[in-house]
Formats: sequence, C-alpha cells, structure tokens
Amino acid sequence: MRLALRTQQVIAHETGIVNSIDPLGGSYYVEHMTNELERQAYDYFDRIDKLGGVVEAIKENFFQRRDRRGVVPLPDRGRAQPARHRRREPVPA
Repeated sequence: MRLALRTQQVIAHETGIVNSIDPLGGSYYVEHMTNELERQAYDYFDRIDKLGGVVEAIKENFFQRRDRRGVVPLPDRGRAQPARHRRREPVPA
C-alpha cells in the first residue's frame, strides 16, 4: 500500500498535475502534457540517433551519464538501515 501511495506522489510531482486547479476539468491540459511528453521523448531519440544509434550510445556511456545527472539524492531522514546492516537480536524462548 505504501509503494502505491509513493508511486502516485512521485507521478503527481513529476508531471506537475498538482499545479493545475482542475487537472481533469479540461482535456486540453492532459493533451498539452501528452504533447510535451511526446516532444521530449522524440528529442531524446534524436540525441541517440545523432550519436549513431543505441549501440554507439552505449559505447559512449550516454545512458549511464544521463542516469547520473538525473538522480537526485534523497535526504537522510533517519530511516532504518537495510536488513543486512541491522543487528539481529536473539529471540526469547
């Protein structure tokens, strides 16, 4: 349930849908967002084509560089450590 909620929150934040007073009140806004997403996707494909295709892009680490630039580190909010780092307490008999 938490994953579904967080997924919805990420989508809402990244699409900017929360910035509209009534996002579904007019299909023009949804159409605008769709057109913008399509434009950005084709721009991305054009960049790959200019490099010589996917194989050449992989050789030049295009995708890895792109991924590193797009990642924003999350602040540490005192979350529990991953299971492999947690101290295991004995279970009382």
